[in-house]
Amino acid sequence: MAYEYNFMVKLVCFSSTVVDRCDYIRNIDQFISLVDNVGAGGGTACYDAIRYAIESLKEIKINFPNAILRLIALTDGEDTSSKEKPETLIKDII
Repeated sequence: MAYEYNFMVKLVCFSSTVVDRCDYIRNIDQFISLVDNVGAGGGTACYDAIRYAIESLKEIKINFPNAILRLIALTDGEDTSSKEKPETLIKDII
């Protein structure tokens, strides 16, 4: 269970734009509540949201160099609004 580990989570939502729903938090119940209130709608800028998340994780890695980083992306459809390209994201992640 995640409760047994030292962790931080952050929720970034997107439609045609990317929006922070919270900063990094350690309260899993608060995070679950935020996720439960997310809805689908608008465009889909998934790749832009992933870029935003990657940059945010890079900052975390500077402050917590031993942290194990994870990025989970959930979408309701095909990307229709991103300026970012998946090929560029892959190069930056690897």
